[in-house]
Amino acid sequence: MEANPVTEMILAFTLKAVLIEPISNTSTFKTKCVNGYIAYIREKLDTLGEGRTSISPYDTAWIALVKNLDGLDLPQFPSSVEWIANNQLSDGSWGDEHFFLAYDRLLNTLAYVVALRPWNVHARKIDKEEIYSSRDQKMKRIPKDLMHKLPTSLLFSLEGFQDLDWKKLLKLQTPLGSFLTSPSSTAFALMETKEDNCFRYLDDIVHKFNGGADLFARLWAIDRLQRLGISRFFESQINDFLNYVYSARYLRFCDIDDTSMAFRLLRLHGFSVNPGRVSFSTPTIRTGLELPWYADLPRIEARFYIEQYGSETDVWIGKTLYRMPDISNNVYLNLAKLDYNICQAQHETEWNELQG
Repeated sequence: MEANPVTEMILAFTLKAVLIEPISNTSTFKTKCVNGYIAYIREKLDTLGEGRTSISPYDTAWIALVKNLDGLDLPQFPSSVEWIANNQLSDGSWGDEHFFLAYDRLLNTLAYVVALRPWNVHARKIDKEEIYSSRDQKMKRIPKDLMHKLPTSLLFSLEGFQDLDWKKLLKLQTPLGSFLTSPSSTAFALMETKEDNCFRYLDDIVHKFNGGADLFARLWAIDRLQRLGISRFFESQINDFLNYVYSARYLRFCDIDDTSMAFRLLRLHGFSVNPGRVSFSTPTIRTGLELPWYADLPRIEARFYIEQYGSETDVWIGKTLYRMPDISNNVYLNLAKLDYNICQAQHETEWNELQG
Protein backbone atom coordinates (compact mmCIF):
# COMPACT_ATOMS: atom_id res chain seq x y z
CA MET A 1 0.00 0.00 0.00
CA GLU A 2 1.36 3.41 -0.95
CA ALA A 3 2.02 5.63 2.04
CA ASN A 4 -0.21 8.65 2.52
CA PRO A 5 2.11 11.69 2.81
CA VAL A 6 -0.41 13.59 4.93
CA THR A 7 -0.69 10.69 7.37
CA GLU A 8 3.08 10.36 7.55
CA MET A 9 3.45 14.09 8.20
CA ILE A 10 0.92 13.99 11.01
CA LEU A 11 2.52 10.92 12.55
CA ALA A 12 5.99 12.45 12.34
CA PHE A 13 4.75 15.57 14.03
CA THR A 14 2.69 13.92 16.74
CA LEU A 15 5.40 11.40 17.58
CA LYS A 16 7.71 14.25 18.52
CA ALA A 17 8.06 14.23 22.29
CA VAL A 18 7.48 17.36 24.36
CA LEU A 19 10.44 18.58 26.38
CA ILE A 20 9.86 18.23 30.11
CA GLU A 21 11.96 18.18 33.25
CA PRO A 22 13.82 14.83 33.52
CA ILE A 23 11.90 12.14 35.39
CA SER A 24 12.21 8.40 35.75
CA ASN A 25 11.36 6.42 32.63
CA THR A 26 9.51 3.74 34.57
CA SER A 27 5.81 3.63 33.79
CA THR A 28 4.96 3.26 37.49
CA PHE A 29 6.73 6.50 38.39
CA LYS A 30 5.15 8.36 35.47
CA THR A 31 1.72 7.14 36.54
CA LYS A 32 2.35 8.39 40.08
CA CYS A 33 3.38 11.79 38.70
CA VAL A 34 0.26 11.99 36.54
CA ASN A 35 -1.99 11.00 39.44
CA GLY A 36 -0.30 13.53 41.69
CA TYR A 37 -0.79 16.36 39.21
CA ILE A 38 -4.43 15.35 38.66
CA ALA A 39 -5.19 15.26 42.40
CA TYR A 40 -3.58 18.67 42.91
CA ILE A 41 -5.50 20.29 40.04
CA ARG A 42 -8.80 18.73 41.11
CA GLU A 43 -8.36 20.17 44.59
CA LYS A 44 -7.66 23.61 43.12
CA LEU A 45 -10.67 23.43 40.80
CA ASP A 46 -12.96 22.24 43.60
CA THR A 47 -12.00 25.30 45.66
CA LEU A 48 -11.92 27.78 42.79
CA GLY A 49 -14.97 29.79 43.88
CA GLU A 50 -14.90 33.13 42.05
CA GLY A 51 -11.29 32.53 41.10
CA ARG A 52 -7.85 33.28 42.51
CA THR A 53 -5.54 35.94 41.20
CA SER A 54 -2.52 37.91 42.27
CA ILE A 55 -3.44 40.68 44.71
CA SER A 56 -4.12 43.94 42.91
CA PRO A 57 -2.74 47.12 44.56
CA TYR A 58 -5.30 49.12 42.57
CA ASP A 59 -8.32 47.15 43.79
CA THR A 60 -6.90 47.00 47.31
CA ALA A 61 -6.44 50.78 47.32
CA TRP A 62 -10.11 51.30 46.55
CA ILE A 63 -11.09 48.96 49.36
CA ALA A 64 -8.78 50.90 51.68
CA LEU A 65 -10.73 54.06 50.78
CA VAL A 66 -13.95 52.74 52.33
CA LYS A 67 -14.67 54.64 55.54
CA ASN A 68 -16.02 52.98 58.64
CA LEU A 69 -19.71 52.22 58.10
CA ASP A 70 -20.53 53.16 61.70
CA GLY A 71 -19.41 56.74 61.11
CA LEU A 72 -15.98 56.57 62.76
CA ASP A 73 -13.11 58.40 61.08
CA LEU A 74 -11.31 55.12 60.39
CA PRO A 75 -10.95 52.74 57.43
CA GLN A 76 -13.52 49.95 57.30
CA PHE A 77 -10.83 47.54 56.15
CA PRO A 78 -7.60 48.51 57.97
CA SER A 79 -5.78 45.39 56.76
CA SER A 80 -6.03 46.75 53.21
CA VAL A 81 -4.33 49.98 54.30
CA GLU A 82 -1.60 47.92 55.95
CA TRP A 83 -1.21 45.73 52.85
CA ILE A 84 -0.63 48.78 50.65
CA ALA A 85 1.89 50.28 53.06
CA ASN A 86 3.79 46.98 53.29
CA ASN A 87 3.93 46.16 49.56
CA GLN A 88 5.68 49.13 48.01
CA LEU A 89 8.31 48.11 45.43
CA SER A 90 11.97 49.03 45.73
CA ASP A 91 11.63 51.87 43.20
CA GLY A 92 8.87 53.48 45.29
CA SER A 93 5.97 52.43 43.07
CA TRP A 94 3.25 49.75 43.29
CA GLY A 95 2.48 47.12 40.67
CA ASP A 96 3.71 43.81 39.28
CA GLU A 97 7.16 43.16 40.71
CA HIS A 98 8.45 40.98 37.85
CA PHE A 99 6.95 42.69 34.80
CA PHE A 100 7.35 46.41 34.26
CA LEU A 101 4.62 48.35 32.45
CA ALA A 102 4.54 52.12 32.97
CA TYR A 103 0.72 52.23 32.80
CA ASP A 104 0.43 49.55 35.49
CA ARG A 105 2.91 51.20 37.85
CA LEU A 106 1.38 54.67 37.38
CA LEU A 107 -2.23 53.61 37.92
CA ASN A 108 -1.44 51.50 40.97
CA THR A 109 0.67 54.25 42.51
CA LEU A 110 -1.95 56.94 41.89
CA ALA A 111 -4.56 54.70 43.50
CA TYR A 112 -2.26 54.28 46.50
CA VAL A 113 -1.84 58.06 46.92
CA VAL A 114 -5.59 58.60 46.76
CA ALA A 115 -6.34 55.71 49.13
CA LEU A 116 -3.91 56.68 51.90
CA ARG A 117 -4.51 60.41 51.93
CA PRO A 118 -7.71 60.24 54.09
CA TRP A 119 -5.81 58.28 56.76
CA ASN A 120 -2.81 60.67 56.89
CA VAL A 121 -0.43 57.93 55.81
CA HIS A 122 0.93 59.97 52.90
CA ALA A 123 1.65 63.70 53.07
CA ARG A 124 1.31 64.51 49.39
CA LYS A 125 -1.84 66.44 48.52
CA ILE A 126 -3.82 65.05 45.62
CA ASP A 127 -7.50 64.97 44.85
CA LYS A 128 -9.49 62.38 42.95
CA GLU A 129 -10.61 65.17 40.65
CA GLU A 130 -7.10 65.22 39.21
CA ILE A 131 -7.66 61.70 37.95
CA TYR A 132 -11.21 62.28 36.75
CA SER A 133 -10.47 65.52 34.89
CA SER A 134 -8.43 63.85 32.15
CA ARG A 135 -11.31 61.49 31.39
CA ASP A 136 -14.08 64.06 31.03
CA GLN A 137 -14.15 64.08 27.25
CA LYS A 138 -14.09 60.30 27.03
CA MET A 139 -16.87 59.97 29.60
CA LYS A 140 -19.18 62.10 27.46
CA ARG A 141 -19.15 59.38 24.80
CA ILE A 142 -20.44 56.67 27.14
CA PRO A 143 -24.22 56.07 27.02
CA LYS A 144 -25.08 56.26 30.71
CA ASP A 145 -28.70 55.30 30.13
CA LEU A 146 -27.56 51.98 28.67
CA MET A 147 -25.10 51.19 31.46
CA HIS A 148 -27.93 51.55 34.00
CA LYS A 149 -30.13 49.06 32.17
CA LEU A 150 -27.83 46.27 30.99
CA PRO A 151 -24.91 44.43 32.66
CA THR A 152 -22.16 45.66 30.36
CA SER A 153 -18.41 45.71 31.03
CA LEU A 154 -18.79 49.31 32.25
CA LEU A 155 -19.88 47.84 35.59
CA PHE A 156 -16.30 46.66 36.02
CA SER A 157 -15.09 50.28 36.31
CA LEU A 158 -17.78 52.19 38.19
CA GLU A 159 -15.13 54.02 40.23
CA GLY A 160 -14.36 56.03 37.10
CA PHE A 161 -17.86 57.52 36.89
CA GLN A 162 -19.77 60.27 38.64
CA ASP A 163 -23.50 61.06 39.01
CA LEU A 164 -24.64 57.44 38.87
CA ASP A 165 -28.16 56.19 39.56
CA TRP A 166 -27.42 53.62 42.24
CA LYS A 167 -31.04 52.52 42.59
CA LYS A 168 -30.84 51.15 39.06
CA LEU A 169 -27.25 49.93 39.24
CA LEU A 170 -27.79 47.85 42.37
CA LYS A 171 -30.19 45.70 40.37
CA LEU A 172 -27.21 44.65 38.22
CA GLN A 173 -25.13 43.22 41.08
CA THR A 174 -23.99 39.62 40.94
CA PRO A 175 -25.63 37.24 43.44
CA LEU A 176 -22.56 37.56 45.69
CA GLY A 177 -22.93 41.33 45.86
CA SER A 178 -20.13 42.47 43.56
CA PHE A 179 -20.16 44.36 40.29
CA LEU A 180 -18.66 41.84 37.85
CA THR A 181 -16.41 40.61 40.69
CA SER A 182 -14.47 43.89 40.55
CA PRO A 183 -13.29 44.82 44.06
CA SER A 184 -12.60 48.45 43.12
CA SER A 185 -15.99 48.90 41.46
CA THR A 186 -17.74 47.20 44.39
CA ALA A 187 -15.78 49.29 46.93
CA PHE A 188 -16.88 52.46 45.16
CA ALA A 189 -20.49 51.23 45.24
CA LEU A 190 -20.19 50.56 48.98
CA MET A 191 -18.83 54.06 49.60
CA GLU A 192 -21.73 55.57 47.69
CA THR A 193 -24.58 53.36 48.95
CA LYS A 194 -23.52 51.47 52.14
CA GLU A 195 -25.28 48.49 50.57
CA ASP A 196 -25.06 45.28 52.66
CA ASN A 197 -24.25 42.86 49.81
CA CYS A 198 -21.36 45.04 48.64
CA PHE A 199 -19.96 44.99 52.16
CA ARG A 200 -20.30 41.22 52.50
CA TYR A 201 -18.49 40.64 49.20
CA LEU A 202 -15.59 42.94 50.14
CA ASP A 203 -15.39 41.66 53.71
CA ASP A 204 -15.14 38.11 52.39
CA ILE A 205 -12.28 38.76 49.96
CA VAL A 206 -10.38 40.97 52.41
CA HIS A 207 -10.36 38.17 54.97
CA LYS A 208 -9.67 35.57 52.30
CA PHE A 209 -6.64 37.42 50.94
CA ASN A 210 -5.42 39.08 54.17
CA GLY A 211 -6.19 42.59 53.00
CA GLY A 212 -5.71 42.13 49.25
CA ALA A 213 -8.36 41.74 46.57
CA ASP A 214 -8.87 39.32 43.67
CA LEU A 215 -10.81 38.67 40.44
CA PHE A 216 -12.12 35.39 38.91
CA ALA A 217 -12.35 33.02 35.90
CA ARG A 218 -14.03 29.66 35.47
CA LEU A 219 -14.38 29.81 31.71
CA TRP A 220 -10.70 30.42 31.05
CA ALA A 221 -9.63 27.53 33.28
CA ILE A 222 -11.83 25.17 31.25
CA ASP A 223 -10.43 26.56 28.00
CA ARG A 224 -6.81 26.04 29.09
CA LEU A 225 -7.43 22.48 30.29
CA GLN A 226 -9.04 21.61 26.96
CA ARG A 227 -6.37 23.21 24.81
CA LEU A 228 -3.64 21.43 26.77
CA GLY A 229 -5.36 18.09 26.14
CA ILE A 230 -5.97 17.21 29.80
CA SER A 231 -9.63 18.15 30.28
CA ARG A 232 -10.73 14.49 30.36
CA PHE A 233 -9.23 14.18 33.84
CA PHE A 234 -11.52 16.89 35.19
CA GLU A 235 -14.90 16.19 33.60
CA SER A 236 -16.80 16.44 36.89
CA GLN A 237 -15.33 19.84 37.76
CA ILE A 238 -15.81 21.16 34.21
CA ASN A 239 -19.43 20.00 34.15
CA ASP A 240 -20.08 21.79 37.47
CA PHE A 241 -18.47 24.96 36.13
CA LEU A 242 -20.50 24.94 32.94
CA ASN A 243 -23.77 24.29 34.76
CA TYR A 244 -22.94 27.27 36.94
CA VAL A 245 -22.16 29.44 33.92
CA TYR A 246 -25.30 28.35 32.09
CA SER A 247 -27.63 28.97 35.02
CA ALA A 248 -26.05 32.13 36.42
CA ARG A 249 -25.35 35.67 35.33
CA TYR A 250 -22.62 35.23 32.73
CA LEU A 251 -25.03 34.56 29.87
CA ARG A 252 -26.54 38.04 30.19
CA PHE A 253 -23.24 39.84 30.63
CA CYS A 254 -22.26 41.68 27.45
CA ASP A 255 -18.46 41.54 27.74
CA ILE A 256 -17.33 40.20 24.36
CA ASP A 257 -14.46 38.02 25.66
CA ASP A 258 -16.48 36.19 28.30
CA THR A 259 -19.54 35.97 26.06
CA SER A 260 -17.49 34.44 23.24
CA MET A 261 -15.79 31.96 25.56
CA ALA A 262 -19.07 30.98 27.24
CA PHE A 263 -20.77 30.54 23.87
CA ARG A 264 -18.02 28.28 22.52
CA LEU A 265 -17.68 26.11 25.63
CA LEU A 266 -21.40 25.71 26.24
CA ARG A 267 -22.06 24.79 22.61
CA LEU A 268 -19.12 22.36 22.69
CA HIS A 269 -20.59 20.58 25.71
CA GLY A 270 -24.12 20.33 24.35
CA PHE A 271 -25.84 23.23 26.13
CA SER A 272 -28.59 25.03 24.27
CA VAL A 273 -27.29 28.51 23.47
CA ASN A 274 -28.93 30.68 20.85
CA PRO A 275 -26.26 31.86 18.35
CA GLY A 276 -28.63 34.49 17.00
CA ARG A 277 -27.99 36.63 20.07
CA VAL A 278 -24.23 36.68 19.65
CA SER A 279 -22.17 38.63 17.13
CA PHE A 280 -20.25 36.29 14.81
CA SER A 281 -17.63 38.92 14.11
CA THR A 282 -15.40 37.81 16.98
CA PRO A 283 -12.57 35.38 16.02
CA THR A 284 -13.39 32.91 18.81
CA ILE A 285 -17.02 32.44 17.76
CA ARG A 286 -16.32 32.52 14.03
CA THR A 287 -13.61 29.86 14.35
CA GLY A 288 -15.85 27.71 16.53
CA LEU A 289 -18.63 27.78 13.96
CA GLU A 290 -16.42 27.24 10.90
CA LEU A 291 -14.25 24.53 12.48
CA PRO A 292 -16.30 22.59 15.04
CA TRP A 293 -14.48 20.59 17.70
CA TYR A 294 -15.42 17.20 16.28
CA ALA A 295 -13.73 18.15 12.99
CA ASP A 296 -10.49 19.05 14.73
CA LEU A 297 -7.56 16.89 15.89
CA PRO A 298 -7.33 17.53 19.65
CA ARG A 299 -3.88 15.93 20.06
CA ILE A 300 -2.44 18.09 17.28
CA GLU A 301 -3.96 21.22 18.80
CA ALA A 302 -2.63 20.25 22.23
CA ARG A 303 0.87 19.77 20.79
CA PHE A 304 0.78 23.27 19.29
CA TYR A 305 -0.74 24.85 22.40
CA ILE A 306 1.81 23.35 24.80
CA GLU A 307 4.43 25.44 22.99
CA GLN A 308 2.31 28.61 23.36
CA TYR A 309 1.01 28.19 26.91
CA GLY A 310 2.37 30.89 29.21
CA SER A 311 2.33 28.87 32.47
CA GLU A 312 3.04 30.82 35.66
CA THR A 313 4.93 33.57 33.79
CA ASP A 314 1.76 34.64 31.95
CA VAL A 315 0.60 38.20 32.72
CA TRP A 316 -2.98 39.36 32.18
CA ILE A 317 -3.90 42.95 31.44
CA GLY A 318 -7.09 44.42 32.92
CA LYS A 319 -7.29 47.71 34.75
CA THR A 320 -3.77 46.81 35.87
CA LEU A 321 -1.48 43.79 35.42
CA TYR A 322 -2.41 40.65 37.29
CA ARG A 323 -1.72 36.92 37.30
CA MET A 324 -4.27 34.10 37.41
CA PRO A 325 -2.83 30.88 38.88
CA ASP A 326 -6.03 28.92 38.21
CA ILE A 327 -5.53 29.56 34.49
CA SER A 328 -1.79 29.90 33.99
CA ASN A 329 0.46 27.65 36.08
CA ASN A 330 3.26 25.11 35.74
CA VAL A 331 1.22 22.18 37.07
CA TYR A 332 -1.17 22.33 34.10
CA LEU A 333 1.82 22.49 31.76
CA ASN A 334 3.74 19.63 33.37
CA LEU A 335 0.69 17.36 33.34
CA ALA A 336 0.00 18.24 29.69
CA LYS A 337 3.59 17.43 28.66
CA LEU A 338 3.74 14.20 30.62
CA ASP A 339 0.34 13.01 29.41
CA TYR A 340 1.22 13.87 25.81
CA ASN A 341 4.51 11.97 25.95
CA ILE A 342 2.88 8.89 27.49
CA CYS A 343 0.21 8.93 24.79
CA GLN A 344 2.73 9.36 21.99
CA ALA A 345 4.93 6.58 23.36
CA GLN A 346 1.89 4.30 23.21
CA HIS A 347 1.17 5.43 19.65
CA GLU A 348 4.76 4.74 18.65
CA THR A 349 4.62 1.26 20.13
CA GLU A 350 1.41 0.47 18.26
CA TRP A 351 2.82 1.95 15.03
CA ASN A 352 5.93 -0.23 15.27
CA GLU A 353 3.78 -3.30 15.86
CA LEU A 354 1.74 -2.51 12.75
CA GLN A 355 4.92 -2.05 10.71
CA GLY A 356 6.34 -5.36 11.98
